[in-house]
Amino acid sequence: MDTGRLRVWQLVFCCAAAAAGNVLLYSFVSRFLRLSLFLDTLFTVTVTFIAGIVPGIITALATSVTTNVLFSFPPVYTLFSLCSISEVFIAASFHRGIQGSRIGVRGGGQDMDALISAVAGLFLVAVIDCFVISILGGGVDFFISVFFPRSRQFFTPEEIFKLGLLRNRLPALLTDILCRIPVNIVDRFIVMFGAFGAALLFRKAGSKKTKKPAPIA
Repeated sequence: MDTGRLRVWQLVFCCAAAAAGNVLLYSFVSRFLRLSLFLDTLFTVTVTFIAGIVPGIITALATSVTTNVLFSFPPVYTLFSLCSISEVFIAASFHRGIQGSRIGVRGGGQDMDALISAVAGLFLVAVIDCFVISILGGGVDFFISVFFPRSRQFFTPEEIFKLGLLRNRLPALLTDILCRIPVNIVDRFIVMFGAFGAALLFRKAGSKKTKKPAPIA
């Protein structure tokens, strides 16, 4: 979507609403359903698809700060926002190749071609995102465990896999990275496809108001 059509207050509202949505989704999935998933960046990526990098980064930081305050996480855990920020850049770098703006615009076979292209692009982005944030998140976790060991007050979904890897005497840093891949490979696919769907619905809603199709981002 052309961000020129969005006023500052609208962008601020979108970022705030997306951050709140991230926190609520994280709470519902990990705390209520007790699933080994996070999904706390779904609306961050949605905002990135809609409005670009800067609103995406603002949403990522707002989500991190809000989550840390509400769940009393140690301040050093804010470093994990680097994973969300890297995801914003990854999503923004590939969104134009996803061609989501063509879906529902021309109809017929061209719609199907655009959909296939979008699915292939999202698959690639999800895989790249999984490995990037696994490496970055593992590095942050290793840093925290070395320099702030007392801040480790609870288990995360990755800890289930981490214990098994440690029994095989793998290096700590490598363990921190590898244990994230099983969770992230599922998590990131849900986030990317979910965010794309949400952004597509936003675009269609906007096109009905303006009576003119507006591309995602």
